Amino acid sequence: PEASRQFNLALKYEPENSALHFLNGLTYQLMVAKGDDQKAPLAEYAYLLALRFDPQNYLASYQLGLLYLANGDYVRAENYLSDAVVWLRDADAYEALAEASYYNRDIRLALWSSDKAKRLAPADRAILRTAAFVETAAGLDAQAARDSRRYAASHPPEIRVAEFKERLAELRASRDDALEVAQLNSSGPPGAPGKPRRRPPRVAARP
Repeated sequence: PEASRQFNLALKYEPENSALHFLNGLTYQLMVAKGDDQKAPLAEYAYLLALRFDPQNYLASYQLGLLYLANGDYVRAENYLSDAVVWLRDADAYEALAEASYYNRDIRLALWSSDKAKRLAPADRAILRTAAFVETAAGLDAQAARDSRRYAASHPPEIRVAEFKERLAELRASRDDALEVAQLNSSGPPGAPGKPRRRPPRVAARP
């Protein structure tokens, strides 16, 4: 598109301009959002260049974290989103970090960031949903039940509520199985086999 062409032209004259690299990356990322997945590596490269020339470009860290989150690269998503929220104290940024940390099984960070997100946007549907998953994974069932009720009260489509409840039940079962295996292994003979750890269930899709 014309915007990308103009940014690339400007970068020929200012190749170390972090803001221009960021805007170029954002243009590519918007193209990815419209279905052109081949532009994802170009967006990644542009954001990395933006950060090379300005390591404190927190918007580049945030968008790069979102790009990695969308691609399922949860380790790098967590790293870049953690950098972003140092400067960008925004509910959506904290919620994205909570989601990345949840999938990366960093439940302590997921709890911290989901709590930050709830404080900034206590009625946000996506934030309540993510919080319920994180709290369930952490064994905080009372908090999870409260946020689940608040999510259901926000009137999402019925199919979303059913999917949400099913995935929470799956997560509780997975968590309880893991606790049971840990208890058996702690009292059993050395090297006793246990069940393989399951991947956390997906956070329900945004309405």
